[in-house]
Amino acid sequence: MIRFDSWVETRQENCSTMKKLLWIIVLSFCFARCSEHDIDASKVPDAVKTSFTQKYSNASDIEWKKVKDYYEAEFKMDGKKMEAEFNEDGTFMKEE
Repeated sequence: MIRFDSWVETRQENCSTMKKLLWIIVLSFCFARCSEHDIDASKVPDAVKTSFTQKYSNASDIEWKKVKDYYEAEFKMDGKKMEAEFNEDGTFMKEE
């Protein structure tokens, strides 16, 4: 009987650990999403907007996001949805 009780206790501890791990993952995901937020184009630095316009002159439906220490533009170009990231000084980082 002692062995069975020990086994049950170990299983309960493992379940508790898994629940904690799951909560950590969920909260981390939520925190990551919260670090990104939509902003008005008027709050995007001129250097970023200038770099964007030079690189994507035919872009339409432009939406800006501030993500940690860079800016992300979501836009359409030639009917295709695209994203581009720029440092605060307007340096192009990447395109998706």
